[in-house]
Amino acid sequence: MDKKYLKKVVTGLSIAGLVTGIGGLAIGAGG
Repeated sequence: MDKKYLKKVVTGLSIAGLVTGIGGLAIGAGG
């Protein structure tokens, strides 16, 4: 597997996880 592609995937997952975490906290605090 291409390392550049792998890095992109890992970065994408990290950002997605971060957004999901912040969204979950916002919903938890708002609700």
